[in-house]
Amino acid sequence: MACSAVPDDGRPGKASGCTTLRDSIAGRTKEYVNLADAQLKNPVLYDAWNIIPAETRAHAYMVFDSNLFPARKDQPNNTVGYREASVGDPRSELSRVPAQKAFMDSATFVLGKNTFKYLVTAERSWKAGVAFAKSTIFIKSVVVPLAKVGSNFLQPMHQGMPDRNIAKDMTAKLA
Repeated sequence: MACSAVPDDGRPGKASGCTTLRDSIAGRTKEYVNLADAQLKNPVLYDAWNIIPAETRAHAYMVFDSNLFPARKDQPNNTVGYREASVGDPRSELSRVPAQKAFMDSATFVLGKNTFKYLVTAERSWKAGVAFAKSTIFIKSVVVPLAKVGSNFLQPMHQGMPDRNIAKDMTAKLA
């Protein structure tokens, strides 16, 4: 029997005659991964769990009765969100890249002892440039044409031209 959305005593998972989530997944443990497990084999998922605010984790501990936060193995990113990879990840050992040590050694050989400082600065600069380009493209391709259409409609209207004539003339110019 699954737990109801509104338990009898107001605490999630504590309704009378209701099994806990731990009991309901006991027979299907191979389908789930415990994101709150410190010995989790995937350090990226455990880091994503640690990024969740402490109040939210405390509430999850209360709901699931202990250090358990189950997520289906095929949907952990839907549970805690995607963690954005960075060029600094190999240094923090949160990378899934198999050739992590080779990347670190070759980057250090080429750029010297401040390798990751340079790489992270370059990555942040690149992201800022892309964000600026995206906003500029959006403004030039959406906002400016809409403002021009509005202006082309408002100016004749202020001169006393009827709306129907303005619309007719605008469509004639576009065709």
